[in-house]
Amino acid sequence: MTSHTSIVLSNWDKFLAAIAAPQTSPVVIDGTSLDLASVVAVARYNAHVLLSKDCLPRVEKSARDLLAKLDAGDSIYAVNTGVGGSADTRTNAVEDLQQAIIRILNCGIIDDSTADESSTDPLCAPTGQNRGNTTMPIPWVKAAHLVRSNSLARGNSGVRVELLDSFVRLLQKNVVPQVPLRGSISASGDLSPLSYLAGALQGNPGIKVCYGEKIVNADVALKEANIPPVQFAPKEGIALVNGTSFSAGVAALAMQDAHHLAVLAQVLTAMAVEGLNGTDESFDYHFAQVRPHPGQTEAARNIRHFLRDSKLVRKADGESYQGLRQDRYALRTAAQWMGPELEALVVAHRQVVTECNSITDNPLVVEPGAKVIHGGNFQAMAITSAMDKTRSALQTLGRMLFQQLTELMNPATNNGLPPNLTADEPSCDFLMKGMDIAAAAYQSELAFLSHSVVPFVMVAEQGNQSLNSLALISARYTHAALDVFVQLCATSLVALCQALDLRAVQHRFFAAFEPVFARKTSQWMKSWLDAQQAESVQVSLWRQFRSEFGRLSNMDLSPRMKAVMATLHASASSKNDVHDAGFHEELKLWAESTATEAVNTFNETLNGHSVSDTLPLLGAASRRIYRSVREELEVPFIRAEKAPAPSTNIITIPMFKGAKAGTMLGTYTSRVYRALQGGILLRPVMECLRDVVADKGEDVRAISSETANQFREFLGKKKYGKRCLTDEENGPVRETQKRKVLEVGAQEYRCFA
Repeated sequence: MTSHTSIVLSNWDKFLAAIAAPQTSPVVIDGTSLDLASVVAVARYNAHVLLSKDCLPRVEKSARDLLAKLDAGDSIYAVNTGVGGSADTRTNAVEDLQQAIIRILNCGIIDDSTADESSTDPLCAPTGQNRGNTTMPIPWVKAAHLVRSNSLARGNSGVRVELLDSFVRLLQKNVVPQVPLRGSISASGDLSPLSYLAGALQGNPGIKVCYGEKIVNADVALKEANIPPVQFAPKEGIALVNGTSFSAGVAALAMQDAHHLAVLAQVLTAMAVEGLNGTDESFDYHFAQVRPHPGQTEAARNIRHFLRDSKLVRKADGESYQGLRQDRYALRTAAQWMGPELEALVVAHRQVVTECNSITDNPLVVEPGAKVIHGGNFQAMAITSAMDKTRSALQTLGRMLFQQLTELMNPATNNGLPPNLTADEPSCDFLMKGMDIAAAAYQSELAFLSHSVVPFVMVAEQGNQSLNSLALISARYTHAALDVFVQLCATSLVALCQALDLRAVQHRFFAAFEPVFARKTSQWMKSWLDAQQAESVQVSLWRQFRSEFGRLSNMDLSPRMKAVMATLHASASSKNDVHDAGFHEELKLWAESTATEAVNTFNETLNGHSVSDTLPLLGAASRRIYRSVREELEVPFIRAEKAPAPSTNIITIPMFKGAKAGTMLGTYTSRVYRALQGGILLRPVMECLRDVVADKGEDVRAISSETANQFREFLGKKKYGKRCLTDEENGPVRETQKRKVLEVGAQEYRCFA
């Protein structure tokens, strides 16, 4: 089984190559070699397309063979018969039939606001002001256009080379028809949406197209693009509209985005481990050895690498840590939670790519013998399956990210961070509480969107289409889910960067205050304790200071420090059997002065904090992402500006330190959202993943159940050391053999030098 990581990086590299030189490295339409990267590059980045000449003889032969069958008097569906439930009719007007097919399918609803604006009725308001858009986004239409071109290029649809050439030229010239958003049940394919592509090819003046930066009628666009309108020959109308191209094209765009976001979810989880002062023990490779699910193994490996070099991760020694011995489920079982979804995305990927390289119209002209066969390749259930799985995966990953976020916000679960991740006084600043609530809204909507469309199938078209896949609906709602998921990720990322800064402030505060604490504590110990006892008590008190500081994070700073030192005062008194009044007076003064020093030191640390203080503490992945958010996107460590004195003449607007007037939390979350949607933040995410693959310091890892015995046999012959692999029989392995790859079954096992 191909790993999710390898799929993502392979497509990422192809995608970068395609958009780097869109004109010199065209996407070739040959019927068999489309991939997600190609679809995305053409649909979203206007990569150039080129029709392969190798496919033209096949296309030409299928058209000749179809006409020969027609001349021989064969009954061919939708060529000389009626369509759908009306296929019991026959006609000799074969070209008129193709026109009739297109005519009945150009039935979708497109909101034309200009018609409303021309009305004099006072009740007439433009419908676009009341509802959402009624047309598909341009990239969706271009993706479908590319997939349809690829299907026709296979040479089994009975269309002429001239039609295919003109159809591809529409795509090359960027002539994009407006296509209704709704109206397809993806049973006999996406009939109505595809009819608008067919209508544009005909130059139907009723079809509006986007051409350049303007919207014009299709006939005008064809004339300006120097593309002659096409009169459909027998079968060409049904060949254009009968198929899954819209479902597959829209799904391909969704699939690419889902892959990237699944990687982002792993990166955010690693950041959450650091923000929550969690442990990397949960991602130990031994778990995969005894439970070798590929997705779990992959997620654990990736997160383990993402955490490499982190100073904020708690090492699991089992002795010194006094809190929960193990992390809560949102961190501890993250690999097990994500793993099945990564596997599901791999399956969905294969389904979508296969569909993009399939012929899905009906009937088909096949070899040998130029046989015309009738069947149901237009039933898009493979895409429904892929998209339903993808939405379910997004919901599952979102549920995990949401839980990690809520644990970050809550002082009862965040291991010493302030409530709502405020850097100011918790009594009057509830910084990210609104974001916490918004995240719940996002996740609730994700859960709603995750339901399969299959139970909602309706019998359609005279009972003929009794089973229909609803694949395009599923793909559409997957895009809706992706958008919601990105909003959840943007909210999480802003919160995680804030948490990492707060953790860094704590780290620096403890480093700065520990010698101060030791000095002040030793002053009273000299008079009342012997050296051995003093050392033991001081270590104990410092550990208790750190623990109480974290436990009381919901208090304002000054009373918090007083409460911490009051606890230490009581503890120091109980640990020492001294009944002298001077001892207790000195302890009281120590507690008061140390609390004051702690407040001063913490404020100095907080006010002097900068990005450069946090970066050295972070793991490999967090370092990249944090730097991008803080430096490229200019989303800062967020602190409230102290409000000016109240005035009857001035309305006080809440402000953040160092921010422009009008800056809100939504300004920052929206900025991160745009960076994720636009791809700016995808590059560092992909670089994090590439680092995992490039790392050659990893031990032997995953073991699949199918190959465990072979793997044990392999290990029995080899001894693995940190720097080299040694063969017991033949001595040291040569340098060229140090990196040995054992590929068996569903897993790759690597021994790295």
